[in-house]
Amino acid sequence: MSDQKATRGARVRGVLVELGQAYVACMALALAFQLFLRDASALFFAASSLALYFFAPLPLLLGLALWTKRRELWIGGAILSVVWLWHWGALFSPLRLQSPKPAAVRVATYNLLGFNRATEATIRELRVADADFVSLQELNLEMAESIERELASVYPYRRLDARDGVRGSGMLSRWPMEPVDAELLKEYGWIGKPMVAKVRIADRQLYFVQFHAASGTGAVEAREHQAERLRDFAKSADLPVIAAGDFNATDTSRAYAIARQGLEDSWAEAGFGFGHTFPGDPGPEVGGSRPSLAGVPVPKWLIRIDFIFHTEQLAAESASIVPSSGGSDHRMLVASFRWR
Repeated sequence: MSDQKATRGARVRGVLVELGQAYVACMALALAFQLFLRDASALFFAASSLALYFFAPLPLLLGLALWTKRRELWIGGAILSVVWLWHWGALFSPLRLQSPKPAAVRVATYNLLGFNRATEATIRELRVADADFVSLQELNLEMAESIERELASVYPYRRLDARDGVRGSGMLSRWPMEPVDAELLKEYGWIGKPMVAKVRIADRQLYFVQFHAASGTGAVEAREHQAERLRDFAKSADLPVIAAGDFNATDTSRAYAIARQGLEDSWAEAGFGFGHTFPGDPGPEVGGSRPSLAGVPVPKWLIRIDFIFHTEQLAAESASIVPSSGGSDHRMLVASFRWR
């Protein structure tokens, strides 16, 4: 009987080792695709967007390596751990939990969901954010009327281009802002038109940009062009730039890498945790984008696609997510900045 148990145990051990080896091999292949074929097709873009979850079995691999003392599992686990820590580890630094220094500017971006009729909840979330500037995407007529009625005294300076569906947009400001006609940000398939304003804050000025990038796995090339436009605008600007909106791509995408050539990411700089903003409760039946698999909605808040980018003249002191979505399928992102 003991021999049978030993044989069965050895067989189980062998199967687990083979599974561990297969996982390491698959991850090596996935990393190679990420390095050389990232976003080369809709499938690769979707896989890249969910790259974080490919690391979910990593703790099991490390436990298996500890149990079996297999060298190849140790090496594979160590390399994958380094990759995870390099990309996401800093987001969990305890230093990010320290009280931030006083900020000069507080900014929010919020995709309201074009079919969202929960105006009271949305207004409540905007009040909670307490931002100086707000970038709005998917602003519908009903929501715009509610903002005009409820928040006019909070945000005396407003640009609201409300539309039915998802192409509406807006900017809210506590400070005077002057519209800017930015040639670099025209065309290129944006959802709605990007907005640019020159804002004066006491004795300082900056450009505030509202954007909503092309959506879907089939819009990879369009998003990359849009990222180039944002980068080029930031590089050519004669003032500091804050660009806030729905990027419709994650921080593992090529579009993000392009944008980072001229812009910094406030969450990567000052946020704690993964900062996931999408998808929320509303599903396709009410105009939301939360997908389902075999009729079962995927878990909420899987990815980070809402960003507040900024140029190097500003430093992000804090970045946070407003926990409630206010009836949208996105959560609001808020970041505070100081002048460098």
